[in-house]
Amino acid sequence: MQMAEKEKQEEPSEVKKPAETPAAPELPLLMPPAIAAALVKLQGEVKTVIKGAKNAHYGNTYAELADVQNAALPLLSKHKLALTQWVMSKDGKHFLRSYLVHESGVGVMHDTDLLLVKNDPQGLGSAITYQRRQTTMAILGLSAEDDDDDGNKAANRQAKPTDEQISEIRQLCVDLKFPKEQIDTRLVSLRTEDHATVAIANLRKLVSEKARILRNDETPATPVFTGDRDQVVPNEIIVKTSGKDDVVLNLQRHMLDLPISDKARRNLVGHVTGSKFGTSKPFLKNCTAEEITAIAEAVEEIKAGTYDLPPEWTDDSITPPVETA
Repeated sequence: MQMAEKEKQEEPSEVKKPAETPAAPELPLLMPPAIAAALVKLQGEVKTVIKGAKNAHYGNTYAELADVQNAALPLLSKHKLALTQWVMSKDGKHFLRSYLVHESGVGVMHDTDLLLVKNDPQGLGSAITYQRRQTTMAILGLSAEDDDDDGNKAANRQAKPTDEQISEIRQLCVDLKFPKEQIDTRLVSLRTEDHATVAIANLRKLVSEKARILRNDETPATPVFTGDRDQVVPNEIIVKTSGKDDVVLNLQRHMLDLPISDKARRNLVGHVTGSKFGTSKPFLKNCTAEEITAIAEAVEEIKAGTYDLPPEWTDDSITPPVETA
């Protein structure tokens, strides 16, 4: 009896099985399977969108909303999809709601802010058209002819200024009495829709400031393009005076504040006014009003870091004039 109990005690205990690891929770699908399957088939048939519109100012072509829809709608219908878009407003802001739906009833939704160039019905309409075109192409994976994924050509892929933007910029510049040559130069320099948006915002501020000055019967600042070419030279650069000497002295002070050598300052005057380096003039006191304006622009661009300093300005082999600017 004792022997049996001893053998029973020596029997190995049953090995305990390790607790099972709980299964990882399934991640929710970001897109309903029906839509995902339809998009996979749709994108296998995508063709390049033909650019059917031409920018009257730059001469480049671009894809209008109608061009995008001509490419997108047949594909959507073939694969039992529909894309609806409408405008929503909240807290004074507007955004475009895009809803991609499958015939089974499932869908995905996305909201995109609308950037208004002009805060009026025309500006809202332009923003809606632009955003509908862009979101439709993004959702379906469409691209327009000549689109390039090369990062070095990113600037060329940005939307060009619209005809409405060009027209408004021109009119604002005329209202501000900018010289026609400078207006034309500025319009040519606008390369993207974003640049035009910033230019319009700056010019509107100037119009508001001019209106305030007229209401208060103040003397306005001299209307001269500066670094971003959409502002006037502030009064701390060109003072409220009719005397040219005061303007020159004031501009000299700002030139002395530039982080460049005396030689570069002298060469700046020659470079902007078209004289050859190493000659005895022109100096600021000999410059015309137009040349003073051009130099003031260059000074502001150097301060803003947007002016490329030519290497010859600091070339020791070039002997600058003895007289300082």
